[in-house]
Amino acid sequence: MEQSISITGASTLPQTEVDRMVQEAEQNATADQERRERIDLKNQADSLSYQAEKQMSELGDKVPAGDKEKVESLVKSLREAIAQEDYDTIKAQKAELEQVLYTVGSNLYQGDAPNGAGVDPEEPTDSAGGADTGTSGEGDDVIDAEFSETK
Repeated sequence: MEQSISITGASTLPQTEVDRMVQEAEQNATADQERRERIDLKNQADSLSYQAEKQMSELGDKVPAGDKEKVESLVKSLREAIAQEDYDTIKAQKAELEQVLYTVGSNLYQGDAPNGAGVDPEEPTDSAGGADTGTSGEGDDVIDAEFSETK
């Protein structure tokens, strides 16, 4: 028993109908693009607010109290704007928070650089990276040893 399906075109669409559909598609494309931009803006703002909170909690007392309060205030107002879907406010608050975080980060970096106290937690140190053949000079009880793996 052999089964077959045949599809035949009942009629073709008139040109006016095709033009109308193309026009609707173009209108929807613009609306879709705007909607996507708004969603992307909300996602970026939400991610930035999370990163700011995480950074403030990780840095703790290294951040001056005034800067920390400003970041927390901006995060709060940014989250409120996200909840209300006020895209102009989201854009402005996001830009301001980015600037404040940049300033805080550069101040910490400049403040820590002269005395050597600043350590980037994402950068590998000598103890985690390559072999350290010298002594640390800090009075640690470190034993320098070599080993070889035999098979």
